[in-house]
Amino acid sequence: MTEKVEEEGNEEEESVWVSSSAPGDLRVPLPAAWWVVPLTDSAACSRSVRALVERQVGRADVEVSLRHELRRELSATLDAAHREGGRLFATSLMDVAGRPVSATVTTFRLGQEQTLNSERRRVRILGGEASEAIGPHGTVLRQVRESNGPDVWGCTDLRQLVVDYWFDPDDGEGLFRATFTTPHLPLRDAMTELFDTIVAGIG
Repeated sequence: MTEKVEEEGNEEEESVWVSSSAPGDLRVPLPAAWWVVPLTDSAACSRSVRALVERQVGRADVEVSLRHELRRELSATLDAAHREGGRLFATSLMDVAGRPVSATVTTFRLGQEQTLNSERRRVRILGGEASEAIGPHGTVLRQVRESNGPDVWGCTDLRQLVVDYWFDPDDGEGLFRATFTTPHLPLRDAMTELFDTIVAGIG
């Protein structure tokens, strides 16, 4: 089950373990100030999206249309991720010295059809920086690249850093993929190090 990240007390820096509601899925150690949306439970996903939007824009009557549009856009994006094997989505609500640290992660299970070799071919096509390392589940393939922001919340004109990871837990569910994004391009090394640390703790 997804472990709820409470709305209060998000300033704490310790990590919490989260996973999708799918049986036997891997747990992801995220900083406590990340908001988690489960993708495998439609009712829980809708509740979490609604609460996230209200947290970000408030509950005033004047914001009704904005809240509806944001919920619609985010829900459509997450529905698409779920159709591709998405298990959970999380977004950073952290701040450092009063400044927000924006980032997201979406995790996927890709099924038996996908292999590390097929993802290596995909990485070569997309470009960016590719590397491999040995982690708790064996070989981890990583790709670091830049792209335009997603077609949600008016982000298409925003350049972002995208860091993808793939590995095979050998549990019958196929490849595990984690896709991180952040608009903080000047903090590329620091953000990539944070993402590396999260992935190294997945279990």
